[in-house]
Amino acid sequence: MGGVLLIPRTPELGKPDEVYATSTSRKDGVVLVYTEGSPVDDPRNRLVLTEVPGDIESVYLVGRTAVKPRLDRVSVNGRPGYRGSARRPPSHVGQPRPGQVLLWKQSGIALRLETNLSKERALRIAESVR
Repeated sequence: MGGVLLIPRTPELGKPDEVYATSTSRKDGVVLVYTEGSPVDDPRNRLVLTEVPGDIESVYLVGRTAVKPRLDRVSVNGRPGYRGSARRPPSHVGQPRPGQVLLWKQSGIALRLETNLSKERALRIAESVR
């Protein structure tokens, strides 16, 4: 990505269990997968954090207006973000994706946090990203 990797700094997550390179039609990024330990020791609580340089709209929402899931506005460390249903097919790592998505921008990076954790826990994890 040509920059610093952003990592959740919450004690319950620790280090990612898997890290993948990803790319959109225009940009390269990274996917961090957390599958072990509290709060994600239950497979239903798997957590996936995708980081791609750019804005939320251009990276995650462009071209999705006809099928765009309903997203609620939220705030992550005072920055605007969105939260709603992930509604995506299984990931490239062969496992079903979590059901909720949280989108926000930080340090020029569009972030996508996918999890089944509560809104409050997902926001707490997002706010710990540095």
